[in-house]
Amino acid sequence: MRPTVSVVLAVYDAAWCIERALDSVMSQTAPLAEVIVCDDGSTDGTAELVERRYGMRARVLRLPHRNAAAARAEGLAVARSDWLAFMDADDWWEPEKNERQLAFLETHPGVAWLSSDGDLRSDEGVLRESWLSEYFSPVTEMVGDLYAPLLMRCFPLVSSCMVRRDVYEAVGGLDTTLVYSHDYELWLRIAAHHPAGLVPERLVHYWSHPGQLSRRMESRHREDLEIMRRVAAGRQRDDAATRRTGALRAAALAFEVGL
Repeated sequence: MRPTVSVVLAVYDAAWCIERALDSVMSQTAPLAEVIVCDDGSTDGTAELVERRYGMRARVLRLPHRNAAAARAEGLAVARSDWLAFMDADDWWEPEKNERQLAFLETHPGVAWLSSDGDLRSDEGVLRESWLSEYFSPVTEMVGDLYAPLLMRCFPLVSSCMVRRDVYEAVGGLDTTLVYSHDYELWLRIAAHHPAGLVPERLVHYWSHPGQLSRRMESRHREDLEIMRRVAAGRQRDDAATRRTGALRAAALAFEVGL
């Protein structure tokens, strides 16, 4: 019997894009067991739109406005499937995304979390055909300990990621004190102790627009700096090589923040 999958979306004032995201979720060739929309105090009618358009097919959590990390954590805490799929409201999936990742898990049953490739898009069209080509050449299937490459750069697309629910809970869930890099910190904590998988297929469309969190570079650098200080202190893997890498990355990030 195949494992079940819950998809959790963190949304804020996403009426302009939420239908595109949810339509892609609802049209999966391998249906999701649960769709949870975590509305972070939207003022543009996002929650009402989802309830009206998708009815009982999507569960809406109406939350006070805080941030994406806090909203996402609320949905992940109540999800009950075997696997938790992450998604941002402005991204969307290929119809075979869930099917292909479940097939990957059947072939690699020891994997505790996985991600896939995707393209980068904007109003101007496709900006990058392969997101992962910026990090790996060539982009190939990867299975096992991915902590080392992840420590150097945050390569996973959030909307492509799936995590085993028991593993997510065992590592303590999201650190909601991190607003901009909460995903990266979570992947590192999981990868430090659990095997990962990377699917080379382009299963996600990642949307780029001026207001997205990843463009707030100074804030992201500051949070990445805090993460690398934790790595340097041995809070994820307590070995000399990891500590040294964390210290070197922290130094580089401190320089960037200074600039």
